[in-house]
Amino acid sequence: MAAALSAKEADFRLLAEQSSDMVMRVGLDERILTSHRHASDCRLDPGQLMETFRPRGVNAEDLPRVQQAMAALKLSERAEAKIIYRTAIAKRARSGSNRPAATRKPDTGEIDGFVAISRDMTQHKDLQDKLAALATSDGLTGLANRRHFDERLLEEWPEPSATAHLLSCC
Repeated sequence: MAAALSAKEADFRLLAEQSSDMVMRVGLDERILTSHRHASDCRLDPGQLMETFRPRGVNAEDLPRVQQAMAALKLSERAEAKIIYRTAIAKRARSGSNRPAATRKPDTGEIDGFVAISRDMTQHKDLQDKLAALATSDGLTGLANRRHFDERLLEEWPEPSATAHLLSCC
């Protein structure tokens, strides 16, 4: 049984270490206990990652949402969460995605921490922004297209009947 457990642990470690995501074990105090990725992924010195307060790198505007999701996990209101946030550690703003799930003590069933899987979403967000720009501008001239005009019209003139009348006559 010990050999089987050791083999399963080795398999899990291999999966976690080869993943492009950061897999962490986080305590109830939200400090990182173990991680299977390098500290450079978090823009931290190697000695700083362990025992770091997990929300340390979350952008101040996104922090209340992250804390609310973590509190719901601690109170067993949710079994897991998906949190998308901006980070404050890197030189330029980066986006992250975190999927924490509560872990429980085998004997009592009490929540004893979390397993969190974090992913750098910066490239994904950059591509979303580029796609949004392409969807609202003409590829040849670079000028705003009809879709952009319609969106801006609704922003500037929110009265539905007047906007509908203006759009129907054009």
